[in-house]
Amino acid sequence: MGQGSSIGSELSRACFFSSLAGFLYAYTVVCSGVLLTDTSFVTNICSTKLNVDDAAQCEASDVSDQPSEWVNFCTYFTALFSVGAMVGAFFSGQLSDQVGRKVTMMASAMFFIIGTAMTITGRDTAGVLFSRVITGFSMGLMSSTSQVYISEISTPEMRGMMSTVLPIVLTIGLLSGCLADYIGQGLEALTRALDANWAAATVWQYMLGAAIPPAAAVLVGMAVAPESPRWLMAHEGYRAAEQSLRRLRGLGPALEGFRLGKRGLLPGLRSGGGGGGGAAAAA
Repeated sequence: MGQGSSIGSELSRACFFSSLAGFLYAYTVVCSGVLLTDTSFVTNICSTKLNVDDAAQCEASDVSDQPSEWVNFCTYFTALFSVGAMVGAFFSGQLSDQVGRKVTMMASAMFFIIGTAMTITGRDTAGVLFSRVITGFSMGLMSSTSQVYISEISTPEMRGMMSTVLPIVLTIGLLSGCLADYIGQGLEALTRALDANWAAATVWQYMLGAAIPPAAAVLVGMAVAPESPRWLMAHEGYRAAEQSLRRLRGLGPALEGFRLGKRGLLPGLRSGGGGGGGAAAAA
């Protein structure tokens, strides 16, 4: 009973930390959108980075009345994140096949933390926009790899259920981003009412920074999680894969089925690769 509970907890933890990728992606997308209309962010960019004479013009309701520097910044701020995400997703399969699902997830979490920190502390628009590429790259890399990892460590009976986890986590991320914006607006109004304009100007930084702890959780959680048995089978052999499978599923039919199927599985992995797009499990 205790062993089964421990095994289930190990598998659940691995799936949980991996699924946080969906939360981070959704939260970041929402925050990226609301920041462009957030007074503290608009004022910070227009006044201190773009050096617009009248920062209030950046909040004009008609885009044609807004300074061209601000309009161009908004375009690049949004587009570069998407470009980075596409590049990250494109290379995720090859990279995760070479270095492993765990390492890829950990690296993407680190990139996310660095990119977000650069956005918050950027001294000029070039630094902020470059940070968007890094953040987008990390999201494309993490989101793609997490789905492969979850499908490879899940039991056949769990795969249907686990396939619904990511949409749920995405929805939670979207909701959290909206709540962060709502709370941020309240804090900004409160600090301005108290004449603490210095605090109001930093609200957007806390909104973005709130995503760093979940990213750190992915980094730490994946560091202690087992590697995908399928990847281990292809790169380190049967014994390493079996050891990972023991941690995830324990003894029993799953492990026995893995033993019986190893001869047919290994040649297929070596010829077809671990496959970032091929999410078949090891058992």
